[in-house]
Amino acid sequence: HEPEDCPLLDKEGTAQQRSGVGIVLYISADRGDIQRDVQLLARRMQNPTEWDRKRLIRLARYLKGTRSFGVVMHTPKSKEKNKVYLDMYSDTDFAGCTETRRAMTCGTLWLYDEPFSSFARRQGPQTTSSGQAEFYGGTSVVMDGVCVKDVLKWLGYEVEWKLWFD
Repeated sequence: HEPEDCPLLDKEGTAQQRSGVGIVLYISADRGDIQRDVQLLARRMQNPTEWDRKRLIRLARYLKGTRSFGVVMHTPKSKEKNKVYLDMYSDTDFAGCTETRRAMTCGTLWLYDEPFSSFARRQGPQTTSSGQAEFYGGTSVVMDGVCVKDVLKWLGYEVEWKLWFD
């Protein structure tokens, strides 16, 4: 957690922070492993602190050590022609944001046991229980899954899909 007396960055530091966060925002579309950190950094772009700068540096060092990570799609090895298996995973932390008390949802879509798409986003409504937060998180993942399912159906595939909660 950020210390309460952490100083704000100066004008030049703020510009560098915003530029760095913009770069990791671009990269995060293909890197599900950094999406939660990027979402937390992006939330603090108006008034970044020294703590945020250190978090961005730590993320950059992690990225440097994991250059080969990303999404690779392989040809499906299904025995059933034109059938696709779509698994949707949802994980939500209830009231994780100390400022707004909103939950954070992380979701991943998998095709044929390989990651296809992922996200980390703060929930819009303020939930009153962990069950309600999980329900909203699952709904968010299903909405992304519906888009993918509809495109796959349009391409001529039969889609079998499941939602998984923790």
